[in-house]
Amino acid sequence: MIYKIILFVFLCLFSAQISLSQADPLTPTQEAKEGDYGILVGLGTNFQTGDFYTYKSCNCVFSDGSKLGYSFGAFYQKEFAKSLKWGAMLLYENKSINSSYRAKEIDVVSSQLTNKSENLPLEYRYKAESQIAMVSVLPYLDISLLDFFVTRVGLSASTLAQAEFTHSKELLQNTARLSTGEVVKVSLKDVSGNSQIIDKAEFQDKNSLQFGAFAMLGANIRLSNNLYFSPVFQYSIPFTNISESGNSFKVHSWRFFAQISIRFGNDLEFDK
Repeated sequence: MIYKIILFVFLCLFSAQISLSQADPLTPTQEAKEGDYGILVGLGTNFQTGDFYTYKSCNCVFSDGSKLGYSFGAFYQKEFAKSLKWGAMLLYENKSINSSYRAKEIDVVSSQLTNKSENLPLEYRYKAESQIAMVSVLPYLDISLLDFFVTRVGLSASTLAQAEFTHSKELLQNTARLSTGEVVKVSLKDVSGNSQIIDKAEFQDKNSLQFGAFAMLGANIRLSNNLYFSPVFQYSIPFTNISESGNSFKVHSWRFFAQISIRFGNDLEFDK
């Protein structure tokens, strides 16, 4: 995937250079190079691919996690050829996910009448609630064939600011039936309630540096002379595992951004 994106960028640059080389040098006027800077805030969904493992008290495998995430930051971009701009975003990104699964385990249950014990299957839910955050730099190419559209493709380099999880176990039933027909109350040992925290720790073998690619598509809405509001959709694809303690454990995401930008340098000027 990364090679296709890089190839696409170079093809765009090559096409732009050909267009510039064929321009008429006697043209009396040209547009000054445009630029934009601004801020953006986005909400969307984080979702997990692959599995990650926990080791304390149980060898649990978590998959298919997801959670609402957010991103915010700033950007700057500058035109280098007609309809083409280089740019970069600096974002703080929340990439947390929650994952859970149910399992039946054999536990010892005692009669409240006779004190005799039996081994019975009880149903539990294991949960992993992660807190993942990163600071990202995202260089990109903005391809604006029409002033109304926002189209960006780029790469991302991030450093993990937080990568930890809370692993818990929850008993999903309050009673169990013995072979004698007696219904007895069941609960977790040494815990008030039906849930207990097994572990709270950082991900083992985490990769502090994260790399990926992204694409954005949106629209520019002019609010005043040089002020724009832009609703923008972004989809991000990670190349790096969050942790090597798992099986290709990555966090993908999509966002709907609200972007406010100021455009500069779009006045006409004469060649000298």
